[in-house]
Amino acid sequence: MNQLRAALAPFISLTDSEWAALAPQLHRRQLRAEEWLLAPGQVCQEISFVSQGLLRTCYQRPDQAEVNFLFHFPRTFVTDYESVLLREPARLGIQALAPTQVLALPVALLPTLYEDVRWQRFGRLMAEQIYLAARRRAEELLFLTPTQRYEKLLHEQPDWLRELPLRHLASYLGVQPESLSRIRQRLTQPAPVGGANRGHAFPEANTCGGPAFLNQRQG
Repeated sequence: MNQLRAALAPFISLTDSEWAALAPQLHRRQLRAEEWLLAPGQVCQEISFVSQGLLRTCYQRPDQAEVNFLFHFPRTFVTDYESVLLREPARLGIQALAPTQVLALPVALLPTLYEDVRWQRFGRLMAEQIYLAARRRAEELLFLTPTQRYEKLLHEQPDWLRELPLRHLASYLGVQPESLSRIRQRLTQPAPVGGANRGHAFPEANTCGGPAFLNQRQG
């Protein structure tokens, strides 16, 4: 609960009594690895805050292969915004990749919360960041090579990169696991003396749902 209150603090200054009224309406969920937070085909009923663990947003291709679109790390919010807005079954799924704990805010509470301008501001910022995360992810797929995507994720989430199962990381990068192994091997080899720096400078903006999810904008 303290993590969530701290995450909300820059955007919503809740009094102790307001927090005491909100806290009982949050649902704590414990997920096992590979358990669905939101299965494809379900209507999304919650906005979840990741207290600990790791999740992925994925979709299924016509050939039934699953493709990872985003990863979600601790101290981030996760939901299927399209399903929330349209009240339609989700086309994407959200699944735990490790033992995970989330605090879930029921979507049914939003109309009441949005009567307060502070919650309206929070909702606007969350919508903006969901859009930006999806836009930046699309640009990664269009403009970066798989090696650059790997280096970018390594730059943003070095600790969690070691926890990601190989097949899920390969899917996120858009390569086969064998190709990912070659990328890792190539990047761990010592650079030739006098050779060019293989590193890439990346913006600090978080494109995979990391801790800065709602910290990019405060206006």
